[in-house]
Amino acid sequence: MGDTALAAVIVSFESAALGAGSWITALEGLASATGSKTGELIGLGSDAAVPFNLFTGLAPEAPAEFLAANGGDIRVNSRVRVGGRAPELTILDESAFTTEADGRRFTAYGDWIRRHDVPFICLSPLIHNENLTVGLSVGRSRRQGNITDEQKRAYALMAPHVRAAVRTQMSLESHGERLLAGALESAEIAAFVCDAAAGVRLMTGKAEAVVAAGCALGLRGGRLRARRDADDRALQLALQRAAAPDRRAGQVAQSILVLGQGAERLVVQVDPLPATDWGLAIAPKVLVVVRSASTRAVPMHVLLEAYDFTPTEAAIALDLAAGRSREAIAAARRVSLATVRQHIKAILQKAGVSREAELVLAIKALG
Repeated sequence: MGDTALAAVIVSFESAALGAGSWITALEGLASATGSKTGELIGLGSDAAVPFNLFTGLAPEAPAEFLAANGGDIRVNSRVRVGGRAPELTILDESAFTTEADGRRFTAYGDWIRRHDVPFICLSPLIHNENLTVGLSVGRSRRQGNITDEQKRAYALMAPHVRAAVRTQMSLESHGERLLAGALESAEIAAFVCDAAAGVRLMTGKAEAVVAAGCALGLRGGRLRARRDADDRALQLALQRAAAPDRRAGQVAQSILVLGQGAERLVVQVDPLPATDWGLAIAPKVLVVVRSASTRAVPMHVLLEAYDFTPTEAAIALDLAAGRSREAIAAARRVSLATVRQHIKAILQKAGVSREAELVLAIKALG
């Protein structure tokens, strides 16, 4: 391929980074320029995580099957292992790996290679940082064989430009994070910006105070964790759902949790941050907003007007917001637990929420 054609591929990567083009289109150009079957841009995190994996020229199910075959695990895939240790922009062809042996030892991975016909690869680590390695590769079929010297020279010319494009994308995403954090700071909101692994990328001053208080939430290894085991399981699940919501299954990505006990209880709202159509999703980001569950006293007339509660419903709603259990409310009012449950059902319906944690948050907003 001539210099003009290579320059066009380079421009396509630059356009993708700025949202004026597609990463898939750019990777298709890379594959074509090197006479290869596929182009790939992959992000590899800790614990065999694969935050993103863009393939061209393979079946749509290939990336999911790659994950299912543990393709991101350095113990399984020598391409990941060797590439992860190589300096940035090192160019490695199939002779650097033990792919055939990998496939024999780990049959699911070997089946993936055979099924998608990518027994040869040429790759380069583009970026190494503490939490992520970004790799570029072209995959080749058995008929195409290992990459030729001429094709490798074309690949070597393009790889630095692809790295520059990825860095541009990462910079833009980071800038957006900082703008968000600044807005939350100005509004004096306790908020964390997290990645899919619950790693805290940014937090406001109010959020730092929540962590310093050592109550329901804290940081462990740079990750947002709840102090109690049951709370932490719920929090981690909420973060995972927000980071990768299954919209095809109609999954609601937002979660509202009540963590902790007594006066230390916190209302934690977990939301996915909007994703761009052109981004790499290098670090899927989640917004976690924290408020005290100990709400200020809300005048009963406010609840009556806001939700058309009856006086009994308003009183029970305030009891729930204060952290009282259904049993305690029933005992104080000298009614059956079933009666309290019926009142709560009506309260949730009128408030337009489905859970008591959401009701607490709604009432707090009125205080």
